[in-house]
Amino acid sequence: MNTERLKRILYRHDLYILTGGKKGEVADLSYTDLRWVKLRGANLQGADLICADLRHADLSCAKLEGADLHNADLSHADLRYAKLEGADLRNVNLSHADLTAVDFSDANLKGVDFSHANLTWADFRNANLLNIDFSNADLTVARNNNLDSQLTP
Repeated sequence: MNTERLKRILYRHDLYILTGGKKGEVADLSYTDLRWVKLRGANLQGADLICADLRHADLSCAKLEGADLHNADLSHADLRYAKLEGADLRNVNLSHADLTAVDFSDANLKGVDFSHANLTWADFRNANLLNIDFSNADLTVARNNNLDSQLTP
């Protein structure tokens, strides 16, 4: 996707958020090639990113609350301090991603691949943690009310 088109989509999405849906439209970036894109601090609340290719993307500090990212590839992505509260992340590839201090509270994480990811200070409170791959992930100081039960064989 070219930069100008992406800027227009993000502008219309910001307008949608700021006007409570009266103007603009929800960003639909489903099935889009966004490898290496720089979206640091972007407001993508409620956006559609189904099956998007976000490998190596910079989404640090991004607002992705309620976004639909199921089946997306975010391997090697930078999501430090991103907000993913209530997001749909079913079957997402987050292997080797930097997820330091990411808020996954209330998110659907069923089937997520967190292998080799940095999850230091990540917040998993009330998230769906079924069938997750945490192999070789750094979960230092990760927060969740039932994370320990998910990590025991």
